[in-house]
Formats: sequence, structure tokens, C-alpha cells
Amino acid sequence: MAEVEDPQYLFKLIVIGPGKAGKTTFIIRLIHDEFEESYVPTLGVDFSDKTFVVDGAAVSTQFWDVGGQDEFRSVVKYYYRGAHCSLVICDILDPRSWEKALKWKSDLDATVSFSNSDAPIPAILLFNKCDLPYKATDEELEEIAKKGKFDAWYKVSVKDDFGLDEAVVELLRRTISMHDEFNDTESEEEDSGFIDVTGKETTPGGGGCCGK
Repeated sequence: MAEVEDPQYLFKLIVIGPGKAGKTTFIIRLIHDEFEESYVPTLGVDFSDKTFVVDGAAVSTQFWDVGGQDEFRSVVKYYYRGAHCSLVICDILDPRSWEKALKWKSDLDATVSFSNSDAPIPAILLFNKCDLPYKATDEELEEIAKKGKFDAWYKVSVKDDFGLDEAVVELLRRTISMHDEFNDTESEEEDSGFIDVTGKETTPGGGGCCGK
């Protein structure tokens, strides 16, 4: 997708979830259209950014790839500050990964709210590796998403590049809706938590199988 000048929105999107679920490979596929087979755990947090067009609006999105190992969970909450939305990624093959994703979502809701309000930030649950044979039914996955109070859920395959853009655009659409409803630009500028990963100054702008 071509880069778009003068984005109307600038959002911080944190990507969280248990280790080995495919968070880093998800971002690499999304940003660079590449798939990496090897597993290298993220230590702390990594940053990437990409501009999307959502319903005609340019949305500059900064992805925070947060390490999923249990030993980091007490530390990574610092990186939640100023987040506008989140993707929680788990392994569709492993029910234990689903339960861990629920714990990550619970920590998220307890740590950050949208624009200093009482409302949780939009969050979508992704069940990765749906290119492989799996036993989970849509009813089971729907129940997990409801239990975690997610805004939506999708089955995705980073390997096959299936469902990634659809899920991100839906998350950004929901985030734009909340942003416009709160219309709290001043608060976001004061507590954005952004890191300049482009080498340029950044200023916040105004303002298939899946389940939902």
C-alpha cells in the first residue's frame, strides 16, 4: 500500500499475547509482506509503523510489538501508556494459548483506558495459524472472545497472509469511531507515549473466516 501524506489520525497500536503465537511475524508480514519461519522471542518491545487508509481517512499506525514471555508481563505494562488500540494474538492450535490471551487482555483493561476515560481501548482477538489443521469450532472461539470482552475476533494465517489487513482495518475503524466520539486531541498529545521510529517529527492528527 502506498504511503499517504498528512495522516488524519495517529494511533499507537500495541500487539500483545502469549509467546510463540506469531506476534512479530504478524507485524513483519503486515509491514514488509515477508514471512519468517524462525522463532526469535521479542525482548521488551519493538516498533514499526505503517499508514492505512480506512474509509477514506489516512491513519498512521505505530505498532508496538510487546514480548510475550511470562517473565516480561510485569514490565511490559509500562508500554501500554497512551495506547489507542490493541491486537491480542494467540495460537488457534493451543487452548492454553487462548487462556493466556485472556490474561493479557485482563491486564490491558486494568492498565490503560481510552483517552483517560473509563472506557477500555478497542481490542481484537486474533487466532493465528488457521492454515494448519485445528479442532476448535467457531462457537468455542466466539466464547473465548466474549469471555475476554473483545470487540471482535478473527482467524488469521500469517504464513498465508490471510485476514491480517481485514482485522487491522476493522480495529482502526473502531478506534477512529471512539476517537471522534471522545474528541480529546489535547489529552492524546500530552500522553501519547509515541516513539519516533521514522527519524521524522510526528504530530498526532486531528480529529476468510472471521468472527465479530
